[in-house]
Amino acid sequence: MAEFPVDRFRLVVESAPNGLIMVDGKGRITFVNPRIETLFGYKPAELLGNPVETLIPDRYRGQHVALRGSFSRHPETRPMGAGRDLYGRRKNGTEFPVEIGLNAVNKTGNPAGQDDDLILATVVDITARKKSEEHVRFIMRELAHRTKNILAVVQVMSWQTARTCTSLEDFEERFTQRIDALSCSHDLLANKEWEGAAVADLVKAQLAPFLDNANERLHVHGPSLLLKPDAAQNLGLALHELATNASKYGALSHPSGRIKVVWTIDGTAGAPRRFRIDWHENGGPEVRPPTRTGFGHSIIKEIVARAFTGEVTLKFEPEGFIWQLTAPADRMFAENGETVDNETMEEDDMNTDLLRGQRILVVEDDALLAMSVDAMLQEAGADIIGPAATLDRASTLAAADKLSGAILDIRLNGDEVWPVARLLAKNDVPFMFYSGHYDSATLPAEWAGRPILTKPARPRQIVGALASLIALH
Repeated sequence: MAEFPVDRFRLVVESAPNGLIMVDGKGRITFVNPRIETLFGYKPAELLGNPVETLIPDRYRGQHVALRGSFSRHPETRPMGAGRDLYGRRKNGTEFPVEIGLNAVNKTGNPAGQDDDLILATVVDITARKKSEEHVRFIMRELAHRTKNILAVVQVMSWQTARTCTSLEDFEERFTQRIDALSCSHDLLANKEWEGAAVADLVKAQLAPFLDNANERLHVHGPSLLLKPDAAQNLGLALHELATNASKYGALSHPSGRIKVVWTIDGTAGAPRRFRIDWHENGGPEVRPPTRTGFGHSIIKEIVARAFTGEVTLKFEPEGFIWQLTAPADRMFAENGETVDNETMEEDDMNTDLLRGQRILVVEDDALLAMSVDAMLQEAGADIIGPAATLDRASTLAAADKLSGAILDIRLNGDEVWPVARLLAKNDVPFMFYSGHYDSATLPAEWAGRPILTKPARPRQIVGALASLIALH
């Protein structure tokens, strides 16, 4: 057999993707390939002649000397430390998980275990593999946790549903509908890899089975927010129960009935942010308080209030049922749960009728923008007060009686609009900012949580934001 050229062998060794270390019978390093420098941070000259324990964490060095001696007496090709976690120690003191293979090299032909025998170790950094294994373990733990929670929810739903059913057929229908509602929420979560579910998507998905493609009967408004998985599950069940009641006794039981769902996040300086969602029905039969309540009533009142540490209000107004949930935002949304800034409003099915007849103050110093905002709000049926281009003019108009709302540019020819904002707040007039200089993150603390649209904004965003603001006031 032809001999393998030495220069070609050296090229193979030096280009190997794994680290290679040659150690003599006394544990001194006699050779390292370039990959070792990449793994451990030592130059070859810093390692040659030094004990191999230089590359091992301090806590393992003592026992390694004994293990190395044992291997030298009984050398064989095998993985090092089978069944144990092994770590290398870099020059900077940091550690990383490794996998090591051992090969005995007897260069003299003498019995094994002589001082001139060599040991070749291959070193592989398995940090990525360990992270992947830990991720798999995390996924399995999370799957077990969620599965148990879901089964517990299904169990409670079956018990509670059975308590108020008068027949097996009644139980089958109600229980199947509730399972479908739970599944609907889970489908939304699965589509986002269980990071959360958008409020607008959840509302539309839960009401879709009750609308028979008559989507014009539903109007939704609110910032684009991503609910935590548990929050999506609980709010989804509440929305299902609300829709079920509406289809039997409320707005959806009559062809002219309509449902409006609006939500927002707000908060004052130094106070925790709060989420609020309102369900309004109109156009249905005259509403009367129920004579008896069941599990569905418990879901929309006690259960969601307890789940979110919030407050639920039910109003049985003759013209339509109203449900309102207010809760700490951190119970419902992740820290970065706003998928876009608070100013970005859902545009689908925007109900511009909410602005019809409303007196809206417009404060804007750019003539073209003022004309544009004026036109779009008038098209939505609003009565425009202004536009005001100066702080003095805006202050005068802000003092007018019976303002329904306001949209304020922040910079007005060198002045800032804060005095006008304080006057509106004092008079309990809902308002929002519209600015190219500020956003929700840079507003002064005094106005933290106030709605703000960043210029430029689409017309339907402005109309929708004002409609939502007024509807929730």
